[in-house]
Amino acid sequence: SVDLRTIQFLYPNFPRLRGTISGTATLDSSWLDVRFANADLRFHDADAPVSRLLGSGRVTYGDPYMTYDASLFADSLSLTALRRAYPKLPVIGAYAGTIRTQGTLNDLFLDASLHGPGGTFTFNGHVDADPPSIGAHGSGRLVAVDPSLVLPADSVPRGSITGNYDVALTGDSLADLD
Repeated sequence: SVDLRTIQFLYPNFPRLRGTISGTATLDSSWLDVRFANADLRFHDADAPVSRLLGSGRVTYGDPYMTYDASLFADSLSLTALRRAYPKLPVIGAYAGTIRTQGTLNDLFLDASLHGPGGTFTFNGHVDADPPSIGAHGSGRLVAVDPSLVLPADSVPRGSITGNYDVALTGDSLADLD
């Protein structure tokens, strides 16, 4: 089990997740170029639902950015737990599906397909998660998405949304995206 504050202390640009990661993986690497296979990892944050990720990939140290290259299956991905680390993240719930990442926090290719009680979401594009500017550029599909099960507000109406979308967001915070 690793407390994520340890990784953040060693590498300040590591995502500001709270909690711990535990599990197993086969490592074939050095400290600065971590290659992993057969990973079965759990992300715990207090009483939030646990996320479980399976897969393989590589994390390479870089200055100023670490490089990620991973193919993962989310047995369960708790967006509620991620929202604790990023309070302005506008989604909640637990989802399962595939996640492919490649790149750095300021230019991360993301190909994801997740499904759960709130519906099915796909996204294919690039994400910039490194302040002072953040953003997302890509496209995806929503299938039978119920906003009342995905968004945290009590006043969100129930319903079902299905359709394709394109996104081009840029800003300096989640509250200030154009």
